[in-house]
Amino acid sequence: LFRSLAVTQLFPFLNGLLDHDIISKRTFKIYKNETKPVSEVVYDLLSFLQAKYPDKIRAFLKVAFNSCNLRQYPDLKEVQEKFKGFTAVGGMIPSEAQESPGDRKS
Repeated sequence: LFRSLAVTQLFPFLNGLLDHDIISKRTFKIYKNETKPVSEVVYDLLSFLQAKYPDKIRAFLKVAFNSCNLRQYPDLKEVQEKFKGFTAVGGMIPSEAQESPGDRKS
């Protein structure tokens, strides 16, 4: 789902997740000290959140796409566009499948 290659350094990305209580201090330390490439660490972290704390995904996306991260990681802007159809109930809705009220036939 999330294009982990857009994040090129763990700071400030990981710190923002800790600051907003999306990850614990323990989780922060584990991923901060990881020796894998950054993109793999971000991918693993998102996989962990999806499996253990799916209710935190919306908060994760809010922090991931905050102004600080968008400046630090310009490639996140492209990823952010793909999440504009994210809904609380059904998850992702492809933009071409979204229907506006004017598109409905009576």
